[in-house]
Amino acid sequence: MKKLSVKLFLMFVLLVSIATPGFAEDNKSINEELRETEINKLYDERAKLLLNEELSEKELDKALGKIDKKLEKIGVDFLTYEEVEEQFDIEKLAGDSEFSTMIAVPVQSNVSWSTYRSTVYHSTGTYNVQRLVAQPNSKSSNLKSSGFRYISSTYNWKAGSMNALKTVASSVAGEIPGASLALTVYDTVSGFASGISRETTVTDAEISYTWSQATTAVFSYVRRDSQSDSYQELTYISTKVAASIGYQYPTLVYSGGSVSPNVVQGKRNLNLVPPGYDSGHNAVNAYVNVYAPRRSTIDRITLTGLETKAISNIYPVSPMFPAQIN
Repeated sequence: MKKLSVKLFLMFVLLVSIATPGFAEDNKSINEELRETEINKLYDERAKLLLNEELSEKELDKALGKIDKKLEKIGVDFLTYEEVEEQFDIEKLAGDSEFSTMIAVPVQSNVSWSTYRSTVYHSTGTYNVQRLVAQPNSKSSNLKSSGFRYISSTYNWKAGSMNALKTVASSVAGEIPGASLALTVYDTVSGFASGISRETTVTDAEISYTWSQATTAVFSYVRRDSQSDSYQELTYISTKVAASIGYQYPTLVYSGGSVSPNVVQGKRNLNLVPPGYDSGHNAVNAYVNVYAPRRSTIDRITLTGLETKAISNIYPVSPMFPAQIN
């Protein structure tokens, strides 16, 4: 009986010794994912602030500063242009990947550059993934854009069957799931116009549209955990877009009534994120497999208004390397 107890104890110790490293590795992976989720949440808050036209430049800088301090506390470093040049110079990168020969140093002062690292566990080993993140600041850059359009109706239709606004975001692979929005005229006016229903006939309508967008671009550099940064390779690029679309009805005439000019107005904020955005696992897969996907970007946002008339086709920057951010 005593021998049996000893054997059981030894088996238990053996099982624990085998299982513990994997358990610890799983815990590290979970912690990394939670941290990255918080980092991306704060980057989203930064992008949303950049679209807030009601903030003065001083107020914007103060609000961004608060978010930046939170990012720094969880491992994000904000870089000067000299630091970007030092850390991501082409001469310091090794490998024959498609991207490594294209890396150039950003020289503009109209972009907010930052970086953070994570550890990714893969069947082929442990990898260090460093992100170089580009976001717009208060100055003009190709990371942000805006526009407006005025559209008038040309025939009668029912308020619940006519779209006032529709958005579709797409990548090279096609329409991005969950990145679309459709609002009927009824959806946009029911809170302002009395006596209107989905079946109400609208005889005259005009809508003034405004839009703005801010793009976040992430360049992911990969090396084995045991190597130095001189072995980093740029393997994966992704973008996401924060967009704000406003609408105002100078004219709205319908059976049973009309609305005074500019009473009906509203705004929709969109966070457009393609599948695989800022994925450390995708970056590592691209490092170990030349056939793995290397991009996940928002390439076009189509906005349509009344009577499916075009508001705008927005083409957010979809860079191949950092120097294309300007």
